[in-house]
Amino acid sequence: MTPIHAGNSETQNKRRSQNGTIATLTTAPVFWASKVTSIAFAHPDIKEAHADTSSGAVEIYCAGNAANDVLHLSYVADEMGLHFPKPAKLKMDNSTAEVFTNNSAFKSKLKHIDTRQEWVQILRNKDILVPVHVDTKLNIADIFTKILSKEDFYFLRGLIMMIHTVANP
Repeated sequence: MTPIHAGNSETQNKRRSQNGTIATLTTAPVFWASKVTSIAFAHPDIKEAHADTSSGAVEIYCAGNAANDVLHLSYVADEMGLHFPKPAKLKMDNSTAEVFTNNSAFKSKLKHIDTRQEWVQILRNKDILVPVHVDTKLNIADIFTKILSKEDFYFLRGLIMMIHTVANP
């Protein structure tokens, strides 16, 4: 999972954050999603969600969404009679999200973040998922959230599709 905080400046996007999630099983992609998210409601007269002002809040929100996706996949695997590895790895490259999911953050005053944090921690404590740091350069979910250079795009696509380059003989 990876969100990009207010990175899309297109008029229709209104600077909302882009979340990206990809789930793999033995290196094969089995689920992926990319969606714009709005998690803040500043005033009832605005009548629509808008971009959150905190990149950390966006990352934690995305971790909560990814945790829901992990649960969904575990239910599907169970119904199909397939083994689902537990704990599933919830890979993230944001230190704020890692601090919250590992319960090493001081209590915040952000209710919409605290509920997401609590949800991910419950799943962590029940050994359903485990938060794992992934280097930003190896975060394959970035392919869904960032405007990448051609080289970075090909590299991440290669990680997803298991494309290996072979040196010329």
